[in-house]
Amino acid sequence: EHPGRWSSLGLGLGSETEAVEARLFQEDVVITAVTLDDLGNFTFTGLEPGKYELTLSGQDIEIHVQNLLI
Repeated sequence: EHPGRWSSLGLGLGSETEAVEARLFQEDVVITAVTLDDLGNFTFTGLEPGKYELTLSGQDIEIHVQNLLI
């Protein structure tokens, strides 16, 4: 769909996924953000290869994944 671009798929488990947002940052700038679906799935599309930071945040959760290479 987007030549030279990537997609990243994820699944959040172990917590209520209602109102949990996944954000993808590059150099402290939000590149894209999505809300997890009912099963905890999230997808980012059209990404340029590079290093990112992923955060999952909701009412009772805050997870950071640094140096995520895509």
